[in-house]
Amino acid sequence: MTSVYFPPSASALHQKRRKAKKHALRVPRPKNCFMLYRSKILPMVMVELGMINNKIISKIAAERWHNEPEPVKAWYRLMAKRIKDEHVRNNPGYKYAPHK
Repeated sequence: MTSVYFPPSASALHQKRRKAKKHALRVPRPKNCFMLYRSKILPMVMVELGMINNKIISKIAAERWHNEPEPVKAWYRLMAKRIKDEHVRNNPGYKYAPHK
């Protein structure tokens, strides 16, 4: 059986372009201390466990975060604060607006 290709409708293409343009103008939020930690340990978790679901990776990261000594957590909190301060300087008037 052969498959039939149906090109996307004009309205679907228009919506896709509009969404991409809107996303390009959006300023991302700065990472918090846990997200910085998670991004740092992600490669190590991938080496240990291979390609696994992000939900599982986040659970593992949360367990490791809770077991980290306070100086490690303090370092990530300091880095998050520096990133946030830089974000405020680079994006005056920024206000978080979640997607609707």
